[in-house]
Amino acid sequence: MNLIQGIIRKLIFPNIDTDRFKGRLVEKPTSKEMRYKTLQKIFSMLVTIKDYEALTQKMVNVMVEEMDFIGGVLFLPDEINKQLIPWSYTQSYLGQKVVGWLNKPFKEHTYPLNLDDNLTVQTYLTRKIHVGAHMSEFISPAVNASLADTMQKFMGMNLCISLPVIFLDKILGVVFFTSTRKEFSQEEQEMLKTFSDQVAIAINNIRQYEQIRNQLKNLEEKTQDLESLLSLNKMVSLGVEIEKSVQNIMDAVPAKLGHLGIMGTFLIRYDEDSGKACAYITTESDKMRQARCLLSKPELSDYSLIVDSKNSKNCGLVIKSILNNEIEKGSNIADFICPPLDKPTSLLIQEKLGGKTFASVPMTIRGEKKGALIFIFTKEITEVSPRDLDLINAFTQHVSVVMDNLQFYQNLNKNIEELTIAKDKLKNALDVKSDFLHIVSHQLRTPLTVMRGFISMWNAKDFDKATPEKKLEVKARIVDNTERLNNIVNDMVTATESEGELKLNFQPIDIRKMLQENIEMLNLNFKKKNLYLKYKRSSQKIPKIEADEKLLHNVFMNLIDNAEKYTEKGGLIIEVKREKDNVNIYFTDTGIGLSGDDKKILFQKFSRGKKSNYINPNGSGLGLFIAKQIIAKHHGKIKVISEGEGKGSTFIVSLPVRQGR
Repeated sequence: MNLIQGIIRKLIFPNIDTDRFKGRLVEKPTSKEMRYKTLQKIFSMLVTIKDYEALTQKMVNVMVEEMDFIGGVLFLPDEINKQLIPWSYTQSYLGQKVVGWLNKPFKEHTYPLNLDDNLTVQTYLTRKIHVGAHMSEFISPAVNASLADTMQKFMGMNLCISLPVIFLDKILGVVFFTSTRKEFSQEEQEMLKTFSDQVAIAINNIRQYEQIRNQLKNLEEKTQDLESLLSLNKMVSLGVEIEKSVQNIMDAVPAKLGHLGIMGTFLIRYDEDSGKACAYITTESDKMRQARCLLSKPELSDYSLIVDSKNSKNCGLVIKSILNNEIEKGSNIADFICPPLDKPTSLLIQEKLGGKTFASVPMTIRGEKKGALIFIFTKEITEVSPRDLDLINAFTQHVSVVMDNLQFYQNLNKNIEELTIAKDKLKNALDVKSDFLHIVSHQLRTPLTVMRGFISMWNAKDFDKATPEKKLEVKARIVDNTERLNNIVNDMVTATESEGELKLNFQPIDIRKMLQENIEMLNLNFKKKNLYLKYKRSSQKIPKIEADEKLLHNVFMNLIDNAEKYTEKGGLIIEVKREKDNVNIYFTDTGIGLSGDDKKILFQKFSRGKKSNYINPNGSGLGLFIAKQIIAKHHGKIKVISEGEGKGSTFIVSLPVRQGR
């Protein structure tokens, strides 16, 4: 017997010399350098494995194949049940032989973490290396001591060692090895500790790899599911009949949800008030048409029943699904649709469809029961995953929302014109009220308050002793505020006219001549502030345009006047260019400029730039709004360009040469 064992050991462990006659094992000398080269080889081997089971198996095999140990076991923790599980063992002849002696599967030999006399458990708890001469100290009581001793004798084992597998202070498991050695030197223990560290790194890496791979898989599945739902969503368009929209979605199910093994679906409608449930729409396909030919009644809606909402025990699964608001699964379609269908017909329908699993998903809107969708799977019920159920549930709720929205749209469409008119009238009334209150509170009140104050002081003879210059100043202030009130009122009238049925008198206008007149009228104001006002002539031939001279004159005057008010240095350059069928007028100043926010609101009612109120507090905020309205009625455009505050502005007025007839 000893001779046979020696031969087996020689074949399995070529680095161990066997004395056939004396039965002694003598280890060949191995240098420290050779051992660590072997460790490097092992580590390079472990880091290339990307399958968890393959990795753990390789870990216990490699110490026998590369390091002359008899066998090994990797123990991994079950943190929920607080126990160690023998995860993988050396797949050598001896290893498989002794495992074959066990009375139950290898992984069922678990070790509770409260075992005080088990060295493997103590290695896990204390995180220290344990060495022993008896295998039973490491694997009992999961393996009884007598059997452990028999295994030890059969393998010719003299010594056992268990090492903690630790990564970043987290214990991942225990590696256990058996050896023919009489003792482990300090060098060998250090080598084994290095190996256990490599095992820890490899386990952590493979777990991270599998976690990332699972996350990527889940992400791919969710992306695929989302794409399916989004593409189904595109099947719907408002303004069409409910039946047509829902039919479009149902017909797209095989293509969009086919990756889940879904071949089709049909919809059951439920009226909670009457308690009536009836078939409504099915996926249109060859198999579905063949199945419907088995029906004796011409219309799907003919298959209906009155549901007792207080008693769902005797109902089919589809009715239970609706009443209990839960997904129901089954392998027989008869369990879902009998009644109203009879069982023989239901079985024939299932045979025609080739469905193996059916799932009824309830449809609810704002807590109201609307019906259910029955999905037909071509796979077995055990293969229908939670992911499948989540997706068909999301799809069903989507159909519920679509149907509800379309129903709402159809009802709303009957009175849409009346509601639109009422809304527009109300909006106009609110706008007028809002504008009026804004003007009264911000535009009219200030000059009125100033005027009333000065006049009251004048009547109270507060200025009787004032100097002539002071009296002139007071009179000038009253005149200025009177003029401001007049301008605001005029702007309001013009703004109202520009929004209403403003009638324009189109005549051929020489733009250049009009601009020259505007410049002559306002040039004095520029000179008083030491600003320039220039008209830049173009070599292009500028044609006359069709425009209302009076209104266009107001626009140009406003733009030139604004440039003077909001410019402290430099001035304004005006240029006219012909661009295809339009004439563009450029007003480029070196004034205060505009921020991005200013440009967004500049042409709105009562809107002004941030700095405008400080530089010219008398503005109404209506000038550019009026200008835009007038230009729009000329079928033109006005826009502003500014690089920012303090960098000037360019207003561009674009007008067609000819007005459309």
